[in-house]
Amino acid sequence: MIILKRSLLWLPEFVEDEKVQQLRLHYDPLGSKIGPHLTFVFPFESPLTNEAIIGHMAHVLETVQPFEVVFSGVTGDWPSGYLYLNVKKGNDQLIALHDQLYQGLLSPYLWRECHYLPHITLGKTDDYEVFQEVLAKTQQWQPSYTINLQSIVLETIAEDQSSVIEYVHYLGDPC
Repeated sequence: MIILKRSLLWLPEFVEDEKVQQLRLHYDPLGSKIGPHLTFVFPFESPLTNEAIIGHMAHVLETVQPFEVVFSGVTGDWPSGYLYLNVKKGNDQLIALHDQLYQGLLSPYLWRECHYLPHITLGKTDDYEVFQEVLAKTQQWQPSYTINLQSIVLETIAEDQSSVIEYVHYLGDPC
């Protein structure tokens, strides 16, 4: 039996993502392994086949249409050291997708250790001074991005933590 580590996520396409990517490459340990992303189903290890997960995605997402999401503002969570690009519009719809994707087939993998808050991780640091420095830098920046959520991705996470895209489900696609 093969056990794979996978997750379901959105890879939003930023029109002007230089600052987002610079922050991620500098402060996010996964910045060079995967592009900016919003996770719906957190990494889980299981023997489920890709076909089974794809079938689950197709069923859950069957009636979901693309919708607008606005990202704006950077906040952090200390002492975890995470830095986030926040969702300002579309939050309820993103949470609903998260909840729906964790029903049925994926329910055993629901991560209950923390509350689900849609965001894009910009970085993580164990150094409080660096944490405060990044928050101060981004206070002046005040990014705002409006992006349509059009697809959700099934990824396999390789041993080196890089992302291997296994499947892309396009919302509103009748196939």
